[in-house]
Amino acid sequence: MVKNCSGATKKLRLQYIDIETKKVTQVAKATDWEIRSYNWSPDSRWITYVLPQNGASSQVYIYGLESNETNAVTDEWYDSGSPSFSSDGNYLFFLHHAISTQFIVIPSGTMPIEI
Repeated sequence: MVKNCSGATKKLRLQYIDIETKKVTQVAKATDWEIRSYNWSPDSRWITYVLPQNGASSQVYIYGLESNETNAVTDEWYDSGSPSFSSDGNYLFFLHHAISTQFIVIPSGTMPIEI
């Protein structure tokens, strides 16, 4: 059964709604462009998304529903995007355009492992 649903708005916000309580929670707010890339972890405990930054780069973030905390997965120096969780939810895959290589990151925020 679906418990949460997320969506991005034209007001540059990424939000999710708890279906049972109807509570809307803002995950992030962009300043330059819409947040168009976001995904749920299979266990619905995490949302990963791409936040457009000033200029041409984008940064990957991860938001924990239990902690209500957001952590940057990548830095602002190089364009990153296309985050997606592994089917078991233990890994986060994304593209990092500095060297055009895909990385794996454990959701706890440890350092990326290049593959």
